[in-house]
Amino acid sequence: NMAHLRASIASLDAGHGQPHDLKEPDEAE
Repeated sequence: NMAHLRASIASLDAGHGQPHDLKEPDEAE
């Protein structure tokens, strides 16, 4: 899901730092 990936990147950029979101962008849903 592209939207989920972009949300994960936005979170990292905001300083939240959720590496698991980047490792499992679709599987996590």
